[in-house]
Amino acid sequence: MRQTMRPVTLSRVAETAYFAEKVSSFSRQELAVVLKSSEDRGKEIAEEVVNMGLLKKEDDRYTRTTKCSQFLALIRSNNWAGIHEMMMDYSFYQTFFTILKDSNPSTPEEILTILQTSSIPFNQASRDVLCDWGERLGSIQRNIFSNQYFTTSPLVSPFIPKFLEVYQSLNIKTGLSLRQRYVEIPKVREHVCQKLRISRDTFDMHFIRLCMKNIGKIELAGAPVTTHAKRSANKVKNVQFVELPDKMTMKLSSNHFLNGLKIGPKSYYYVAYHGGELID
Repeated sequence: MRQTMRPVTLSRVAETAYFAEKVSSFSRQELAVVLKSSEDRGKEIAEEVVNMGLLKKEDDRYTRTTKCSQFLALIRSNNWAGIHEMMMDYSFYQTFFTILKDSNPSTPEEILTILQTSSIPFNQASRDVLCDWGERLGSIQRNIFSNQYFTTSPLVSPFIPKFLEVYQSLNIKTGLSLRQRYVEIPKVREHVCQKLRISRDTFDMHFIRLCMKNIGKIELAGAPVTTHAKRSANKVKNVQFVELPDKMTMKLSSNHFLNGLKIGPKSYYYVAYHGGELID
């Protein structure tokens, strides 16, 4: 009996659940036709979806569970937090998330080392799949500059001290006494998010409010669309739900560029702090 997690993407889980909703039962061969995969891969995907509790197996045929219908309802409502909560019943995901939550922000190599101390067998493939799941569901985030992963939660610590700490660390000297003053918002965002373990959306909400309350002390500036500062070899992962008449899938994409900040019709890419006490 296989003990390790079969590497299955969220998109494949969604497609399998949707197929199970359309038919009373199916075989691995029938699933393979729908997924345009080999029979062995069809079986591998079906068996792991069984482990997730979305399918049940009897006499080599698979049928949906009540949880499968709940999973599809969550996808259709774009409730990724709800899917995260559902997947906390899945041993591999639950162990992965709990270990990462209880650890400091960690690189992929560090995550695998910690996972391999658990009672559940993890390998590099299962780590990569679960990191991908977590990023796309928004339950974890990766600082693309440090390549460290961390779980996200609502803001519980003061925002201003961490913003100033990160801003000063990035506001490097360009001469004996000169500092560059303007710092890239994406860099500030990534590092503040990691220190506070918050999502990028949470950062933007609090940062915009901070800027609006401290006009004159905090200045925002734009940048040419073609600026090299916006280009990054790393990507921010996201997920979109797509349902067609005969198919459901989760469109998994990655942004090649880190965004600045948009307030009303204007876009900004740099921030400068001119001193003075900030109002929260």
